[in-house]
Amino acid sequence: MVVALTGATGLLGSNILFELLKQYQGAAEPLVLWVLGRSNATNTLEERIHQLLNEDGRYYLGASYPAGFPESIRTVDCHLDQPGLGISEDSLQQMKQHPPDLFIHAAAAVDFRDQPGVIARLQEINVRGTQRILALVETLGVPDFALVSTAYVCGIRSGIVQPDYIPAEQAFRNPYERSKLDSELVVKQAQVEGRLKRVHFFRPTTICGRLTEPPIGYTSKFDVFYAWLAFFLRLKARQLGRIDYETPASIDIRVARMPESGLNIIPADFAAKSLVSICLQQPESNAYHLASPYLTDNYENLPALLDFINVSIPGFVEEMPVDLTPLERLYYYKSVGKIYDPYISKPVPDFSLHTFHAQLPSDFPECPAVKGAAMLKLLEFAKQHNFGL
Repeated sequence: MVVALTGATGLLGSNILFELLKQYQGAAEPLVLWVLGRSNATNTLEERIHQLLNEDGRYYLGASYPAGFPESIRTVDCHLDQPGLGISEDSLQQMKQHPPDLFIHAAAAVDFRDQPGVIARLQEINVRGTQRILALVETLGVPDFALVSTAYVCGIRSGIVQPDYIPAEQAFRNPYERSKLDSELVVKQAQVEGRLKRVHFFRPTTICGRLTEPPIGYTSKFDVFYAWLAFFLRLKARQLGRIDYETPASIDIRVARMPESGLNIIPADFAAKSLVSICLQQPESNAYHLASPYLTDNYENLPALLDFINVSIPGFVEEMPVDLTPLERLYYYKSVGKIYDPYISKPVPDFSLHTFHAQLPSDFPECPAVKGAAMLKLLEFAKQHNFGL
């Protein structure tokens, strides 16, 4: 089995990498894994992947963790914003000798801001970068292509959302959602033109740390609800002059949350296991929500998050107040509130899971509900790392 993967250094991508290695450890059929990504100023791509395996992969893989760099992994320097992906002729020829049976494109620019420079980069990486990936897929004659998108390409809407839903005229929470829809449309066009054989669209919801594979709670990115809570932790630290979880503090911000709103949260390891399981079955083209059947209710969760760091606020309101204080203007217009308020004060879609459940084996583990004790495990891990502050 030959698999190509982009985005292996990201949260979901790294879990996909580990799950692929885990699936093929000791298997009769060998795995060749092309990992496409970037070297950085201090480390080559191979060094980055080796470090990732040593620091996190050894927990996920456990006793099956290979000594040294796995022979199954072959790294290719790849830049989504460069012509031809910046792939050297030598690397391209090597890939042609061992072309992928499956190509998983998980790399993306994830930025919820709306500045012109950010928007331009989202289009360059997420849209034109996907076009460049498709050109490589065609060159290599890959039969199966999987695109990791986002469930929020549906835009701001409520009610049941099918996993293949494409909005015609829809408002989006941010340019990132729009760019991921545009990348899907690029792939769909290639599919219509017959340039792709089988295409699988995976639309994950909000991704959190692991809840199945060790270490429990592990995440490499403290964003979304982690970042929301980190904002209040930072304000508390400014009051006290230190990061302190035990001493109570009051922050004068009225937070808007819509009645019956919530977040659909899926653990990174469950999302990776689901995606790999579906892809390795080589099904016909389809779209899937990588989503939880459970909603993490904001009326329960947001107060519990603030309780975890011992922060109190004046209260929750149903919509943004008109008479904003200076601190509230900071929250709603210049920081985390601007980014995440649309996810906690807007309608919650009901992401249909019918294609997802139809494709998974009957004995596949159930998705953990991210609430209560499970949420506490996620927060405890984040606390060990001060929520990335």
